Amino acid sequence: MATGATTSSSYRIPIGHRIEEILDERGAAYLIGFFANRIQFDPRRLVAILQGEITPTSSDLEQIAKGLGLSVERLTQQDTLEQTEHLHLQLQSPGVSEDVVQLARELASVAQGATERSDAFTNLGKAYFRCRRLEDAHEAFVQAYTHYKPVMDRHRDFDRLLRLFNNLIFSYNKQKDYQGLAEILDQAESIEWQDPEQKGAVFFASAVVQYELGNVEQAKQRFQQSLHAYLNSENTVLIGRGYYNLGRLEYLIGQDALAVDYLETALQYLNTDQKTSTKVVEYLVKALIQLHELERAEQLLNEHRELWQENPKVLALLYLQHAYQSGDPDRLAEVLTLEIVEKPLKASGYKYLMSYFSDIGDSLAVMKYFQYYLLADNQPSSFEDLMQQRRE
Repeated sequence: MATGATTSSSYRIPIGHRIEEILDERGAAYLIGFFANRIQFDPRRLVAILQGEITPTSSDLEQIAKGLGLSVERLTQQDTLEQTEHLHLQLQSPGVSEDVVQLARELASVAQGATERSDAFTNLGKAYFRCRRLEDAHEAFVQAYTHYKPVMDRHRDFDRLLRLFNNLIFSYNKQKDYQGLAEILDQAESIEWQDPEQKGAVFFASAVVQYELGNVEQAKQRFQQSLHAYLNSENTVLIGRGYYNLGRLEYLIGQDALAVDYLETALQYLNTDQKTSTKVVEYLVKALIQLHELERAEQLLNEHRELWQENPKVLALLYLQHAYQSGDPDRLAEVLTLEIVEKPLKASGYKYLMSYFSDIGDSLAVMKYFQYYLLADNQPSSFEDLMQQRRE
């Protein structure tokens, strides 16, 4: 999953937060003052513990745990530490069985307080997902967020928040529920993220969702907000990707000149990111072709040809697009001889050349490219059929 690996230490809850959350879910009878008086505990000391100003002693923990009807081990999560470590190891292993789901359920059933419940349902969602129970996983991830939502502004644990949102983004995307995801991301956008990379990631996800919903202007606005956040991060790869996201969007909506500006800027930042560089050059070449800047497009293709060593199909398509746009039949014929051009594309290209030379009355050229067409098409039509199709 996109969230990456975590360990149980990533989920340990500060003891003050944990006590406060357990008090909160017990209701009005467990308001701090009432609870402190009932267990004969100094209320000022209790507040200081809750706020993390002092570390509780073993005597403090015993008194508080007894007042809550819990063991000290349950209060401090020590009783589930070994099981939680085992669960995390299992979730990272190649195969996950229903036994792992059962363990995750057991841990969720004993969880206390908003954060521990949220973490437990997060693990349960991951276990369901690994067992390909996608609807159950989605429901568990939603419950994880629902449990944590009341305390997220108070604790401002941005790493935990990002994990929650990443799981929801993944899950809603699997469900193809973009409207539901948009509502979740609206809440994520309202958070005052301290890390610009985290903020940029949230706005990027929101932009993608808005585009899927057909809200192009809102998608563009969020891509711009994502880029602005990345610019504050000084992470050159993320900055480059931010410019690429905007450039690709502008290309997709037909704003080729703007696309070129963004994509050329993106290329300056992505020296170490070959995968994204390949996509940048691909869309940059496409935009230049649409602008009829064919010389610049061909120059880029030749300069960055090595980027497509693992995916020559894309390079072949770009060369073909360039050749068709040039209107030069000799250029197209030259591209069709390249080994990277697959047979169906060759067949289509030779049919185009037959049509072109038929229009200008060059029968010798028509027959020449018909022979090439026969070699390229696994199920070729007869010459008469092709000419009949053309007349129709």
